[in-house]
Amino acid sequence: FLVEDNGMVVGAVGRALSNNHWPSKPKWYKYGTPPVPFIVGTNKYVGFIVEDCISACKVAISRYKGIALMGTSIPENFVKTIIEKVERAFVCLDRDATEKSFKLRDCLSHVIPTQIKMIDKDLKWLSVEELKEWGNKLCETL
Repeated sequence: FLVEDNGMVVGAVGRALSNNHWPSKPKWYKYGTPPVPFIVGTNKYVGFIVEDCISACKVAISRYKGIALMGTSIPENFVKTIIEKVERAFVCLDRDATEKSFKLRDCLSHVIPTQIKMIDKDLKWLSVEELKEWGNKLCETL
């Protein structure tokens, strides 16, 4: 997955296709230290902040903007990029990152409306139709 900033490739993220060697080899690998998150999709109104690039792509296919942190923490320089790309955000991290979800919401909510949506099932495993329905229900809460 190429990480772009203003049309320039500034980093990349790779994923192992086989779990045969995991955990001895990394499941995910970041190339470089991108100054921006992985962002995909054209919706400029609503962004879903997720942990990984695959989930961000699934969100984008479902008509929303997917923003992957490539982890669970948010570097300070990611905040500016996120608020430039969407008007509202939903933080959708795994339950084991609940505390980080609140920190992320606190970073963004003073600049753009931001809500936390705790997820029980990783978004990458939902079908496109399930994601559309889920996203529509969330947007009704705005």
